Amino acid sequence: MNQEKIELMGIAAHDLKNPLAGIYSSAQILERYFGENDQSARFIKMILSASEQMLLIIKNLLESNRLESGLLTLHIHPVEVPTVIAPIVEQYQ
Repeated sequence: MNQEKIELMGIAAHDLKNPLAGIYSSAQILERYFGENDQSARFIKMILSASEQMLLIIKNLLESNRLESGLLTLHIHPVEVPTVIAPIVEQYQ
């Protein structure tokens, strides 16, 4: 049962990664051509930020899969909490 869960998570993460990469790339193109307009730039940055967060979640899911299946070794390192939280707080203000 656990192996099936690992496989399902891997499939779901891969299936989500491709369309999300398209959204992110499209937002980068919009930023290049329409990023000078203040209102457009704000929304484009929100799309880019949300896409980056979602890609990070997918990356973490894939790494978790590799870790559970024994294909990845875990290395723990300290993280500066204010550096991680500040962009998230800014996005929701």
